Amino acid sequence: MAVLAGAVRGETGALTIRFGRYELDREQGLRREKHCVRLTPKSLSVLWILADRAGELVTKDELFEAV
Repeated sequence: MAVLAGAVRGETGALTIRFGRYELDREQGLRREKHCVRLTPKSLSVLWILADRAGELVTKDELFEAV
């Protein structure tokens, strides 16, 4: 998770992940500064997996299984 600006709780247990101007909350969704970024539930799930495992290889099969 070295590329992230900050995360509360580590991999797969994180509730909030911050990167750049963005904050990704597992329940609240994605925000850029004070603005909500609208995402479909599936897109949010994919983004969460990729952000939570930043710097790691995530296979297509892992994404399909998780989403």
